[in-house]
Amino acid sequence: DYNLPKESKVTLQVYDMNGRLLSSLDKGNQSSAQHSLQMNVQNMKSGVYMIRIITNNSTNTAKLIVR
Repeated sequence: DYNLPKESKVTLQVYDMNGRLLSSLDKGNQSSAQHSLQMNVQNMKSGVYMIRIITNNSTNTAKLIVR
């Protein structure tokens, strides 16, 4: 889940723990609201990944654990 305080272009990126970009998803312009994203992790190995959410005004990073 992520919250946008105002309308913004959103890009979501997934990185492995070595800093390699594994995937990038351009979500386009999204309204100011609470948003959620469901990811299919069946093809990902167990481990820890980082998700970066990039908007017009900020960049936030969160941990993703795949079991």
